[in-house]
Amino acid sequence: MRMHVASVVVLLIWMLTFATACQPIQVDVVSVGVKGEQYYSNLSLANGEQYIIRVEGTFRFDEPIGKLADAEYVKDGETWEYRGKRSQPIGIMINGIGYPGLTPTGEDRANHVYTYTWTGAGTPIWFSVQDNNYADNSGVLTARIMRRPFYARVWEWMVGKWRAWQPWAWGVPVVAAVLIVVGVLVKIGGLRLW
Repeated sequence: MRMHVASVVVLLIWMLTFATACQPIQVDVVSVGVKGEQYYSNLSLANGEQYIIRVEGTFRFDEPIGKLADAEYVKDGETWEYRGKRSQPIGIMINGIGYPGLTPTGEDRANHVYTYTWTGAGTPIWFSVQDNNYADNSGVLTARIMRRPFYARVWEWMVGKWRAWQPWAWGVPVVAAVLIVVGVLVKIGGLRLW
């Protein structure tokens, strides 16, 4: 009996480690020019599916002075300031949504990497740069479209339900069902987990 309990515990620890260690899977990359054009993804984003969009890089504007900007911040002089503090925001737009409607869910300002969550609508998405004068811009931003593996999304959902202490939610019954099935297979079916 102790061997079977240990097997189930090892299986659960493996599931936890595997599901939480999974990195998002990159499904598309779009190079976004900064001259005001629209740059479309190569694929349609599944309707209702959550995607992670990571925008990287910097570009120049206000040439010949050559000020710098990234997806969310502008370097005017020696300091970087949030694009929302400017009278004319400069930065990334997704499907025509820029500042103030588009807010990053994660940022690595030192490396100019910003993460956004986006829900697919069954169509490609497009990227552009928000600015009031595109003629003096130069450079490219990179937009990476990623999705989390299905098992990682399920695990995160179950953990979220558990943390909210909602035992009536699906998370706990699913874990209980898995444990019961494994227990039955071990007891009746002779399944050995090691």
